[in-house]
Order: sequence, then C-alpha cells, then structure tokens
Amino acid sequence: MMYVNLNWGQKIGLFYGTFVVALLTMVIASTYQNFDLVRADYYEAEQEVDAMQLAQKAALELKESVDIRYEGQELQFFFPSQEGEIIAQVHLYRPSNADWDQETMLAGPAAAALKWGVGELAPGYWKVKLDWQAEGRRYAIEKTLILP
Repeated sequence: MMYVNLNWGQKIGLFYGTFVVALLTMVIASTYQNFDLVRADYYEAEQEVDAMQLAQKAALELKESVDIRYEGQELQFFFPSQEGEIIAQVHLYRPSNADWDQETMLAGPAAAALKWGVGELAPGYWKVKLDWQAEGRRYAIEKTLILP
C-alpha cells in the first residue's frame, strides 16, 4: 500500500480546495431549485390583509360553515343558509406545485350548491381559498382538501 506524505501546507491547500469545490457545487445546485411563491403578486396581496381578516372573522361568526366536496371532477360548495345571490371567488392551489393552481368566479342562488368543474385533480394536499359575498357582506375561508 502506498502512503502519500503531505506536509502541513499541502494539507491546508487540499482542505481549502475541497471547501471551494463543495461550495461551488452547492451554489450551482441551488440555482436549479424551484422556489415558487404561493402568489406572484405577493406584495400587492399584502395590501388587502385587513379586509380579508374582517371577512374571515365574519365567516367564523356564521352558525354553519361552508361545506366543500370533490365529486366527479367538480368541486361543490354548499353555503350556510343565506338569502339572495352569492358571488364567490375560488382559488384552488397546490402548495407543492404552482403550475396546478386554478382560480374562478362563481355566482348563483344561496340556496343551491355552486359547482365548479375542475377536471381530474392529482391526489394529495390542496388548499381552497373561498371569498364570497352574500346579503351585502363579505366572507372568506381557507380549507384544506386532501384527495386520496
């Protein structure tokens, strides 16, 4: 077996050289990492936080919660008993992949379920943000949807 005899200067040089190569490898690897934000307009959305908090508080004060179901490639929204027309904005997003996000506006009578044909959704963890107006008041909730 052959043993390489290095003096202390060569050992320090080898250590720093290995450190630089490892550091450059990490920098190059990190440039290929995908860092999706939940929203592209993150700072503009921050301006609406107070209004959204009031809408969420109003939704918590309702006697019943909104029921969200995924059946037959469509999301169904069952709202608490309210009068009149409901206008809702729905944002369906996948925290792990921003390319799968979907958003739409729905409108219909409060007594009926609102339906949204979203197609085949990948199994896993989804978040549904629902912002709606009924009886002249704004409501908002965020629910988790886990598909098998």
